[in-house]
Amino acid sequence: MPMLEAYRRAAAMLAAGTGKSVLNEKVEAHWYAGSADFWYALEVSGADGAVETQYMRYRADLNSIEPLAARPGAGPRPEPGESLAPGGGRALFCRAHDLYGRDCVSGAVTRLTFDGADGLDYGLMNPVDAQVYLEAVPPPRQPAAVWSPDGRHFVTFRSDTRQVRRMPMVQSVPLDGSPQPVSFSYPHPIPGDAHLFGGFLYLGDAETGSVRVVELEGEALSLNFASMFGMLKTKWTPCGRYAYFIRSDRYFKEFQCILVDAETGEARIALTDTYETFGFADQYDTATYHGGGGLSLEYSPDSGEIIWRSEREGRSAFYLYDAATGRVKRRLTGLGFSARSICHVDWPGRTLFFTASGLRAEADPYYQMLCAVHLDSGEMTVISKEFAEHTITFAPNGGYYVDTWSTIDTAPQTAVRSPSGEALCHLATADISRAVAAGFTFPEPFKALARDGVTPIYGILLRPRGFDPAKKYPVVDYIYGGSSHMNTPKAFAFSDENIRDPLCSLHALAQLGFVGIIVDGLATPLREKRIHDVVYQNAGDCCGLEDHICAIRQLAAEHSWIDMGRVGIWGFSGGGYAAARALLRFPEVYKAGVAICGNHDLRAYRADYVERWMGPYDAERYLAQANFPLAAQLEGKLLLIHGDMDVNVPVSSTLALAKALADADKDFELLILPNAGHVLAFDPYVVRRRWDFFVRHLLGETPPG
Repeated sequence: MPMLEAYRRAAAMLAAGTGKSVLNEKVEAHWYAGSADFWYALEVSGADGAVETQYMRYRADLNSIEPLAARPGAGPRPEPGESLAPGGGRALFCRAHDLYGRDCVSGAVTRLTFDGADGLDYGLMNPVDAQVYLEAVPPPRQPAAVWSPDGRHFVTFRSDTRQVRRMPMVQSVPLDGSPQPVSFSYPHPIPGDAHLFGGFLYLGDAETGSVRVVELEGEALSLNFASMFGMLKTKWTPCGRYAYFIRSDRYFKEFQCILVDAETGEARIALTDTYETFGFADQYDTATYHGGGGLSLEYSPDSGEIIWRSEREGRSAFYLYDAATGRVKRRLTGLGFSARSICHVDWPGRTLFFTASGLRAEADPYYQMLCAVHLDSGEMTVISKEFAEHTITFAPNGGYYVDTWSTIDTAPQTAVRSPSGEALCHLATADISRAVAAGFTFPEPFKALARDGVTPIYGILLRPRGFDPAKKYPVVDYIYGGSSHMNTPKAFAFSDENIRDPLCSLHALAQLGFVGIIVDGLATPLREKRIHDVVYQNAGDCCGLEDHICAIRQLAAEHSWIDMGRVGIWGFSGGGYAAARALLRFPEVYKAGVAICGNHDLRAYRADYVERWMGPYDAERYLAQANFPLAAQLEGKLLLIHGDMDVNVPVSSTLALAKALADADKDFELLILPNAGHVLAFDPYVVRRRWDFFVRHLLGETPPG
């Protein structure tokens, strides 16, 4: 009975995290056209306990807020699968392999391209995904396109997968009820392949209905898969004439700033940045789940200058370039901290507003805070006063910004501030009372030393419900083994983002009696490049498995209630790979692990991801990163889970490990879910199986029937 109650509490906690349990956690500003004002939604508790939404208007001239009678009209809305132009007058959509335009006023539809075909798709990032086979009528997919500010031009691409390796897949349980499995294949290039995902950049003119390939030095401008993602971050100059984005090479060693002239349809390489290992400054805005977004690259055709972030000197910094020559005019920010996101550039005032982390010695180096630097004098000011994670949104005219700040153990607050940081108007303080009533408690941030005994690493710890320091508790370590982002939340984190729990079910596990931890070891980004470079040609390190062990041991030495004899680990995708590898490499530490959708053999995973960290294909080096050669080392309890319709990490990755474990005569559990894709870690059945597994093997209890 006690375990049944614990499960009920865990389920209630999980439900609270996916519902509206925190009010005003995020305040989004919606700008009025032609005005400095914005409106936002304010959430309040009604008399019956229901959440009510009030609409408020911020008056920039009065630095005050006023209630609105109703939500302001949003103007034209796109149809499902459409990309809507600024102003809402036009929209793009895909039909078959081609692009179409729609006049949102008249409803008239115009075909824009006529040469799309199998393997030659306009505007589609990944031409085939499992969704085609998981729904009777697949939902329309929005074309990959970025509009100019005036809504006339757009950039997009045509992908070419005709020569790309295809991965076979079998749907064992067809949706039509047929007993006969369905087989198909989809593009899936692996490391060392000659042909990868790629395509060409196109420029569209919605007024004339023309779509033409962009030329670079007389040839069609080619894009690899990573550069397609770079194109999705394209920025336009306010005048709408120039578009610009970042293009990289196959191994992420060379990056180019590409400028596109919408009048001529021609492009040029404005500047180039190179690395010996891999570059990552192009993705720093998406390297954390909290804050950032967009492209930290700014071009001014008036001054002929470009601001771009680079790690060329060992740490992320902003540089000012001459757009005509591509030469560095000066480094704008110092190397004692990490430059993160561009928030606003006041070109007439020659001032860059940006976020940076690592601004205080001996403190958490990940918190983003707003700063400003003069483009000519280099004089820098730290604007944010609160040492916390700040999400900054500047008004279009740059006259003020909206600031939401919090830490993992403080609730978010949102205010309007002047460019100098002066508080102008308080908008909201998050209400976490509903989450607390459901059992929420703040995680505890901690600092430990990495495997080198010198470098500090940072994480969070959550104590179990009904914590008693006289008892001993098992530990569950949540891990993501990829090197694309740091994993530990820095801002307040509770509400779900549809596909992932910000604390990865630590709160639910706490209800069951586990200590939960998340920690970032060496090989993660956002600090010095030498730390991130630990992953280079060493993906099997899983971003610091040894550092996780160091942290757990240091926590156990500090807290007698942590039981080092009962340590578990789980993760999905790159975390599934890492969880299995943890049990195989460190059986003396990890006693139970749940590995979900793990890419257990990087030789068979997508080249565009793997080659960044592993470099050019080398058979011996790549084989050393696979999990199946370590199968004979398994001592603990391992649960492998995978969806049979996973087109990100093919199910064969888990099945190959399962075969190696069986060949080594090892006991393990295997769960293959029919008609499940890649993101299934928070599927209710998978969650329950994960709980059951840890309850049996770490708590020594019997899960409720």
